[in-house]
Amino acid sequence: MEEEEERERRRKRRGVKEGKKRKEDEREQGVEVRGGLVGSKSKEMEEEEGLWRHKPGYGGGGQDGPINDLGFRGQPITLAKPKGTYRILSLGESTTYGYGVEFNETYSYVLERSLRKEKPIQVINGGVRVWSTYQSVRFLDREIERLEPDMVLFYHEVN
Repeated sequence: MEEEEERERRRKRRGVKEGKKRKEDEREQGVEVRGGLVGSKSKEMEEEEGLWRHKPGYGGGGQDGPINDLGFRGQPITLAKPKGTYRILSLGESTTYGYGVEFNETYSYVLERSLRKEKPIQVINGGVRVWSTYQSVRFLDREIERLEPDMVLFYHEVN
């Protein structure tokens, strides 16, 4: 029991250190975090009141990118669904976006790689930090026809 408690304390200390390191990295890159939303020097932009997205083509790598020309985290994709491809749109907040991990460690990327072995699959990582179900539903209402997903995944946790 004591070993488990000590492991948990070490894990929490490591998480705090990693969080501080991320904030330092963001400051160095010119990111202005304001109440969970980010300012004009960051990878996110407000499109309309209450709905923000990633700046298309944001070149950040590592834990912040890449952001493709359509504003989604990941490699370039076309707006038109490729013929014969099953397209999944993954919506959510920082966990879907993959905050703190490389883009090829996000669940959207891993899902696509796993399913692609069977047939042509495209999983669009539509996760945006600090989104709630409200933003995901608004975004889906606005973009579903353009993106033509065959399936939509929603993943929101309670923060």
